[in-house]
Amino acid sequence: MVVGNEGGTKQSLHLHAALLDAVGQAVVATDLAGQIIYWNRAAEQMYGWTTSEAVGRLLFDLLPSPLSAEQTVAVMTAVTAGDSWTEDIMVPHRDGREFPALVTTSPVFDEHGELIATISVGTDITRRKRDEETARHLCAIFDSTGDAVIGKSPSGEIVSWNRAAEDLFGYPASEVIGHNISLLAPDDRQDEFRDILEQVVAGNTVRNLETVRRRSDGVEVDVSLTVSPTYDVDGTVMGASAIARDITERRAMETTLRHNALHDELTGLPNRALLTDRLSHALSAAKRSKTSVAVLFLDLDQFKTVNDAVGHDAGDRLLVEVARRITAVTRADDTVARFGGDGFVIVSTDTNESAAEHVAARLLDSLVDPVGLSGTPLYITASIGIAVSPPMEADALMSNAEEAMYEAKARGRGRARVFDAESAQDAPERLQLSNDLRQALEENALEVWYQPIIGLATGELIGVEALCRWNHPTLGMVPPISFVNVAEVTGLVSALDDWVLHRACLDARILIDRGVLGAEGYMGVNVSARNVVDLTLKATVRSAVKGAGIPYERLMLEVTETGAMSDPENAARLLDELHALGVAIGLDDFGTGYSSLSYLQQFPVNTIKIDRTFVQHITSNRDDLAITVSMIDLAKSAQIGTVAEGVETMDQLILLRQLGCRAGQGYLWSAAVPLNELIALVNDQPNRRFPTSDAPEQMSGRRAPALEVTVDNGLRMLLDMHHQGASLDTIAAALNQEGYKTPSVLRWHRSTVARVIADTVYPTLVQGRPTPTRT
Repeated sequence: MVVGNEGGTKQSLHLHAALLDAVGQAVVATDLAGQIIYWNRAAEQMYGWTTSEAVGRLLFDLLPSPLSAEQTVAVMTAVTAGDSWTEDIMVPHRDGREFPALVTTSPVFDEHGELIATISVGTDITRRKRDEETARHLCAIFDSTGDAVIGKSPSGEIVSWNRAAEDLFGYPASEVIGHNISLLAPDDRQDEFRDILEQVVAGNTVRNLETVRRRSDGVEVDVSLTVSPTYDVDGTVMGASAIARDITERRAMETTLRHNALHDELTGLPNRALLTDRLSHALSAAKRSKTSVAVLFLDLDQFKTVNDAVGHDAGDRLLVEVARRITAVTRADDTVARFGGDGFVIVSTDTNESAAEHVAARLLDSLVDPVGLSGTPLYITASIGIAVSPPMEADALMSNAEEAMYEAKARGRGRARVFDAESAQDAPERLQLSNDLRQALEENALEVWYQPIIGLATGELIGVEALCRWNHPTLGMVPPISFVNVAEVTGLVSALDDWVLHRACLDARILIDRGVLGAEGYMGVNVSARNVVDLTLKATVRSAVKGAGIPYERLMLEVTETGAMSDPENAARLLDELHALGVAIGLDDFGTGYSSLSYLQQFPVNTIKIDRTFVQHITSNRDDLAITVSMIDLAKSAQIGTVAEGVETMDQLILLRQLGCRAGQGYLWSAAVPLNELIALVNDQPNRRFPTSDAPEQMSGRRAPALEVTVDNGLRMLLDMHHQGASLDTIAAALNQEGYKTPSVLRWHRSTVARVIADTVYPTLVQGRPTPTRT
């Protein structure tokens, strides 16, 4: 920034000083030696030095150069070449601070084209830099915010689009700016966009509108939208600013929370709250359409037994499987809900009583197949109560269905029962029956009758089963199922068991003294499921046995499978202690519960009693016969005695004896009778032996007539081994070792051997039996 020494040049510059002072920018001129020859008023204000202080001094003494070496070379190069140089640089102020300035340095030439000076024009750009920095900061905020921020014109064209908008909607800014905002609207939301624009143009703000927008890939996303008008300096709406926030996760969480609040966590089925709501709506709709609504209350039988036996985790898996099965056999518009615990409720609309019973039948059928848990097949049954509207109130209908369910359980479980309004009216009578039973126990007014248990090989009375009877003073003979159920519900069952046990032991003393019970004859007494794990049972047995003066060996306690498994650990401990005293243990109703060889190993069982449901069809149903064969063989393998319940025909007796069953009881010989009638009945038999068809000496040494059939070698070996007492497993192993096979049996197992025996020992049941052939 240099000026020549010619006086004319200085004079020329002075002539223009007045004009340059009027310029709002700092103007500084220097000669070629760098001495300041001009300094206008704006320069005084900008740099802090007055004109008198600046003129005549070297520029770089007054204003140390902020230029780098490269910038200095660039300035000199441009000026020498006759060009101007412009740059934003930081310049010093007299007070020592620096500020940004836009400086343009240009050459000054004389009339001969000689460089005689330089002139620099500087503009303080502090405000502009500040504004730029503010703008950059705002842009950074604009781009870094997690919400999509979109600017648009009054007609809806997009004018700005931040990075979050790109992330949310999938469009880069280059693809959307200039396009109408409606491209984000699903087809069914176009009217909503127009309404929003109308609101904004009117100067209104749309706040926190939760809606749906469409991404570039067509996927719809949940957003919360706030749209505000933007104004120009005159206060006129010049467009709109939209802030969109992705609420997909929040919506999903809210949906999950709503679902969890109304659904069972384990099965995913509607819970009691949602059930009540749906039932109320169904009843309201049914009232308008004059149709009926059916409620089916399904409760699993003996679920606590299973839960305690296999553990709660497996019990939970069982509940999930039950939920799956019952859902699979109901209509899509029916409601299947978990009512709590092991209870489920099905609401079926437009369903009358007959149709509801068909629904219940499907539900029961769905539970027939065993559930495999950890390799162990579990059989589960359910009791179902049915109630059909009217009444049209949800609570009343549910209550009716639940009462019907309990009635189904009282009648033996594994069945459905329709609510009976007349039966419901009998509740006061049941309460009265409970009071009467309590009084009967206190007054020793009950009776014990006895059913004989007969040895199938000899006809000898080997034991009796004690069965309680109640001759009510006004009602007459009350069915045992009625008063036993009342006892269980009211907590009288322990007192009832105690009374029967003491009375039966006293009567056993009489039977022994009269010679009715032989040297090994026993008294069988049933123990309720609740008392199997009652620690007072041992003390009760001791009291009853010692009070009657009979040996412990003359008493057999009969427990059900399900009763023993209600608390297997405590049941096993208590039964072991009783067995150690000499008390025999009988497993009653064998085959109807959760039968397993492990139960026979877990408990000290002396005898299993084959349930009457198998015995009654043993001569006409191949499946029942095969199951009975397996149970008898299982007992033989475990060296456990067998008693068949419900023997009513001589054909049943002969077949059971051929299969190796030790004893039986049933109407073939006698129903349960009072003690004196039992004594007379036994004494009336020749040699005190009951009829069992062929005498034992006639049966020994020859195969039973039913086995005299023409067979090949494999089948003959199977039947001979069975007749000789070999177990089913032993027979299966022998057949496999000898290589006997059939088209349907490639490898023999105990079940296939049992099936062949069932088909063969009673020829009328044979329907295409698998005959073993050697390969």
